[in-house]
Amino acid sequence: MIRCAKREDREFIERFLAEANLSTEGVKENIEHFLIAENQAGKLAAVIGIEPLKETGLLRSLAFSPEFHTRNLPALFEQVFFLAREKGLKILYLATNSESAIGLFQWLGFESVRKPSISADLELSTHGKHLLGITSCEFLCKRI
Repeated sequence: MIRCAKREDREFIERFLAEANLSTEGVKENIEHFLIAENQAGKLAAVIGIEPLKETGLLRSLAFSPEFHTRNLPALFEQVFFLAREKGLKILYLATNSESAIGLFQWLGFESVRKPSISADLELSTHGKHLLGITSCEFLCKRI
């Protein structure tokens, strides 16, 4: 089951992200922009978050356990697109340094974008600024 995160989910999400060696920065402030997928036992199986920056969103904190089947990724992304539209966002960005992930993100409707074309809104985010400074990061975006 995929659902919107609640305040009481924050500690579980932060622990899950820490175990995946991902930053927990911004989880507390943006908890209403996070989705979680739970297994049948109600245990956290996947998480994805959006850092809202005006009408732009930066996808962050995508992590999933080995028991989360990758065939469920399209459903997770459909829900994050729905959440982004519900929150009034017009475009979503993501950054990856995984060549193999780019094809998946393109299949999900994202397009590669060169850094000079990226919305200045990403500069509003400490994490966004950090990502823009990494030469090996590929950015993709999707209008929603």
